[in-house]
Amino acid sequence: MLFKKYPLIISFAIFIHLILAWYSVGYFHVDEHAQILEFANYYVGNTPAEDLPWEFSEAMRPTTQVWMVIGILKLKIENPFYISFILRLLSVIFSLTVLFGWILQQYHRFENVNLQRILVSTSLLLWFIVYQDARFSSENWSKNCLILALCLLDKPNLKKYFFAGMALGAAFIFRFQTAFFAFGIVLWLIFIFRSNYKSLMLLFLGIFLFVGTGILMDSAFYEKTTLTWWNYYHQNIVEDKAAAFGVSPWYDYFVKFFEQAAPPISVILLIALPAFFIYRPKHPLTWGILPFLIGHLMVGHKELRFLIPIAGFLPWIAIEVAAVVMEKYWHKSWILKTIKMFAIVCAIENYAILMGVAFKPADANVPMLQFVYEQYTEPIKLYCFEEDPYYKAMHSHFYKRPNLQTEVVKILPKQSCLLAIRRKDVAKVHLNPNAKKVYSTLPEWMESLNINGWIDRTNFWEVYEL
Repeated sequence: MLFKKYPLIISFAIFIHLILAWYSVGYFHVDEHAQILEFANYYVGNTPAEDLPWEFSEAMRPTTQVWMVIGILKLKIENPFYISFILRLLSVIFSLTVLFGWILQQYHRFENVNLQRILVSTSLLLWFIVYQDARFSSENWSKNCLILALCLLDKPNLKKYFFAGMALGAAFIFRFQTAFFAFGIVLWLIFIFRSNYKSLMLLFLGIFLFVGTGILMDSAFYEKTTLTWWNYYHQNIVEDKAAAFGVSPWYDYFVKFFEQAAPPISVILLIALPAFFIYRPKHPLTWGILPFLIGHLMVGHKELRFLIPIAGFLPWIAIEVAAVVMEKYWHKSWILKTIKMFAIVCAIENYAILMGVAFKPADANVPMLQFVYEQYTEPIKLYCFEEDPYYKAMHSHFYKRPNLQTEVVKILPKQSCLLAIRRKDVAKVHLNPNAKKVYSTLPEWMESLNINGWIDRTNFWEVYEL
């Protein structure tokens, strides 16, 4: 039904998600790599324990996603870049599935057909949501679980209560901070929706079932009885280790969102969220998002990615507020014209940014690592000028062949060798005329645009055979 009504929007959404699954190699944040892929690589014997992040020794990283990667590694797929593509593809499938379910439930609640169309397009194509939909990260998978839980709690029966509890429990074992959201939803079910005792017991049963499964998986991975959520709380809150990564004022999330989500899109969403709380104080999203936000504002260390679990609800919230404003001020044409103008400007900006991020890697280093992995299968030593591309806060082994050695040098060896170097450093080493460039992060045609030598000052990686 949805596809028949909006075939172009849905077809393009599926297409652009698949493009991101293919091209968005690497990771949005290093935790997505180090605390999932490297953990799994350790379990199968390819990453030394001493090269894992400190969260491993403290047994504070949930391992549900780690076990998913281990399962794929057991299939004996040798190329790690195929494995990471499978993980992004699974993320895209999961994201689109829950978004389609959410849209099917919500779009008919708006009488205005234009608002219905905008809801479908923004839910599926808002640039930063699409970008995150392809990430095999705890933030993205918990986001999808929260959307799924809200879908199940729409006109729920006893079975839906149970599965909604499982979705909330899954969100928690992917991302512990979603407990704030789940807490608010439980309060809403008790005080606003007036759920009966039996329904609530089934909800809690679903939550505890998934949390218990998470405890078993974590204990199996760390080879000891482990409560990762307690270790996480103790290390980051009681021991205050999170503060070592930076402390920000309470309002920093709003500043970061304004800057990184791109105004005027970010401005509209920042206005829509508090307006929604005011206009819809009894809505489950108000009860879920408010404690989630307050909990994050109270913690000193802030990263915008921590709010990704609620990002999927933002398009609907903005459309809901727009519907309220249009209903209240329908007789004031200037307000309706202003809404239409902002919608057009945001649509142009959104699709421009979306096309920009769709075809680029999430991390510019990783395509170079893929080139080395696929082109040099025999034992070889890679000399790296001044820095090792396989080192990003810690040593990376997942994308590295066991027979590949790396050595960081400041003076190039005299014998023939393979060299990885950043473009800005090429002038420092005076490559001999016989040096052959076999890889560059930038496509060859961009060399013609090297006006005033701007490319020569970039950090892009190049590989030479000397």
